[in-house]
Amino acid sequence: MAKPVSILVRNDLETAGKQPFAMSYSLDWQREYLRKDEEQFTQTLPRPATLDKMIDYACRLAQPFPHVRVDFYEVNGNLFFGELTFSTHGNVFENYKKETLQQWNSYLTLPRPYTKSDRY
Repeated sequence: MAKPVSILVRNDLETAGKQPFAMSYSLDWQREYLRKDEEQFTQTLPRPATLDKMIDYACRLAQPFPHVRVDFYEVNGNLFFGELTFSTHGNVFENYKKETLQQWNSYLTLPRPYTKSDRY
């Protein structure tokens, strides 16, 4: 079964007059600093009540793919599925540290290339 390697929590509430943030966490809800300048966000977020379900569902949904981002939302203790994204962050990784990208790259195994003998 596929396994997530990190959790990114974002609020993106700038339009609501609140300070937006993006913070990384491990699967056991420990702060990680995978993005550049992430140390500026010092608040502590409570562990989501549905985190275990999020991880379980992310594993199941990601199973058939070599790479996919699985988005969830938790609202008042209720879990909502967001989307599957196959080009994480629009393939723009400038916000991530080089070490993070190298580590993630080591997890990726692509399928063999398509050949003419693969025709239907």
